[in-house]
Amino acid sequence: MSMIRRIANLAQQLGHHRPLPLAAFDDPFFVHSSFLKPLFQEPLVDIKDLEQKYIVQAEVPGWKQENINLSVVNKDTLILSGEMKSESSESTDIQIRKEINHSSFRRSFTFPTPVDDTSIYAKLKDGILTVEIPKDQTNIDVKKIDINEE
Repeated sequence: MSMIRRIANLAQQLGHHRPLPLAAFDDPFFVHSSFLKPLFQEPLVDIKDLEQKYIVQAEVPGWKQENINLSVVNKDTLILSGEMKSESSESTDIQIRKEINHSSFRRSFTFPTPVDDTSIYAKLKDGILTVEIPKDQTNIDVKKIDINEE
């Protein structure tokens, strides 16, 4: 029994009585179809907090530098976004399958301390975007608080 059929049976047992059109999913042509998956998942990201800077690494395989945008807002939020449009062709070829489509993403990350938005370094290599974001050392104010004795 296919996974889709099992999910439909479980939904029906839980009270979902609306019939689901499942016959097409049993067709071998659709077994590995990606139309059940999102067209593009947001990039997976690792963020490291080092003493002097943050390092953000994002997986963006197949993306070109010109399709990715980076910006900093309010000296504490990094916005990573991208947009890639599929090429439209006026070809008379018959397409059996089309999975390459327009895709876009937008993620934002707020850091616990202000960052120096004038010295950010970013590079894209082998599908990994690495962004080095220095912490803003000028905004770190430490104020000593006197403790009164009673």
